[in-house]
Amino acid sequence: MSFHPAGGVGVDPGLVPPPGQGVPAPPPGPGAAPPFATPPTERDKRRLWISLGIGAAVLLLCCAGAVGGIGVVVKAGIEDSKRQAKARVGAFLDAIQDGNTRGARLHVCTDLGPGVSISELVSRTSSTDFTSYTLGEPDLTSTIDVPATLSTPRGEVRQLYLVGSQGTTTCIVDILAG
Repeated sequence: MSFHPAGGVGVDPGLVPPPGQGVPAPPPGPGAAPPFATPPTERDKRRLWISLGIGAAVLLLCCAGAVGGIGVVVKAGIEDSKRQAKARVGAFLDAIQDGNTRGARLHVCTDLGPGVSISELVSRTSSTDFTSYTLGEPDLTSTIDVPATLSTPRGEVRQLYLVGSQGTTTCIVDILAG
């Protein structure tokens, strides 16, 4: 058995090319032709336009979904604000009905406009001797307007409660006669 310095065991020295002739030389460098031809590309414009159309449709759906999602969040926030305003007016009227003017004052904003005081707002409702009340659907303006119908022995009295916010909580800003 023979041993060849190129790494072959049992290789016939007559079959091995002389040193330097059996190993291909590396490519000559940048700009050299590749050892094999690149496969031809398909120039199918129909497939391109279909792909672009599908991509545009997906993009449009994503944008519409984002706008719809933002709309849902805004609508839910408005509905939540209306629900909180209605609950605030209900708690105010419950406190007045129970004779708890101190508790009713907690539902009125502390920083009211000029010429309006918390005591005045509480007395507007507490002076009305009502036995029950019903609240209407809140309406969103610059404040949230909650209509209320107070049932008294002399008939019904309509009032409009303007609910705003003070910090992060809702509170009654003004009470208007209906």
